[in-house]
Amino acid sequence: MQLFSDQAAEFADRDLLLIELFTNGRSRINGKNIDSEDVYQIKQQFNIGDKFSVILVGKDGTAKRRETTPVEPTAIFQQIDAMPMRQQEMRSKN
Repeated sequence: MQLFSDQAAEFADRDLLLIELFTNGRSRINGKNIDSEDVYQIKQQFNIGDKFSVILVGKDGTAKRRETTPVEPTAIFQQIDAMPMRQQEMRSKN
């Protein structure tokens, strides 16, 4: 989580949500607590167990990347920036 802690501007630019699901403790979406039913639904939807996971989910709701070890934010941002929808967003901003 420390890798992502100072990436708020990059997250906002890409319309990203940071979802933290914990077996013990409060789970959060963008720092706001979520209830156990939401946690259950997210885990079911993306087949998440109790092991560490990083999942990049596209705007279409499908998993685009899965990792079982921490990932550098720049690697995720590069993958997102290479996606056609993101390319279109970047062109329209310019």
